[in-house]
Amino acid sequence: MRNEVRVSKYMAFLLRHDPKGMQISEQGFVSLSDLLKVLRERFPWIDAPYVRQVVRHDVRGRYQIVDDGIRARYGHSIDVKPQFPAAEVDRLYHGTSEAAAEQILRDGMRPMGRQRVHLSVNMDDAIGVGKRRAFQPVVLEIDARQAIQEGIRIEKASDRICVTDYVPPRFIKRLDLDGRVGNCIRGNEHQAQEKKSFRTQARQSCRQDTR
Repeated sequence: MRNEVRVSKYMAFLLRHDPKGMQISEQGFVSLSDLLKVLRERFPWIDAPYVRQVVRHDVRGRYQIVDDGIRARYGHSIDVKPQFPAAEVDRLYHGTSEAAAEQILRDGMRPMGRQRVHLSVNMDDAIGVGKRRAFQPVVLEIDARQAIQEGIRIEKASDRICVTDYVPPRFIKRLDLDGRVGNCIRGNEHQAQEKKSFRTQARQSCRQDTR
């Protein structure tokens, strides 16, 4: 599993930001054989079935394979324009920092270094995204139904991510999470403490075994 994470991170970098000389289509596809050549410079043992396994196991649906082509569905900084079916959703979410939230509520939501705006289908994913930016993230809710009715195209990039070009501020509001983020953080802290305790017990057991 550790290797899968390393491979997936490098695949995301190649397919989203730096294709390393691979020919990439406007829809973001490169040939799987070309991708394998680049991956093998770092992971000499890798083969096509392993890449397909990484794609299958990716819970966020970052990748798509069609015939001999593979692409990242979203997250690009390079100039590609993947297209997806129109989303049919009522609400979407975006996790961010306090400062960024203030700007978004004033000016709307823009890609900011990526080709498109990324929106989470569920609130828990938005909280997770926000925690990459702030210890106490802000979660914004997007009235997707109203935005779509007023002509803003929102596309379903995966089961958990939708993308669009811009969200005007009139469709965005800040959520009162009522301690939900705090509970999430405390839960993570508890898990970390459990892992630390487990490692301590394991080290003590090892010492006893060598005595």
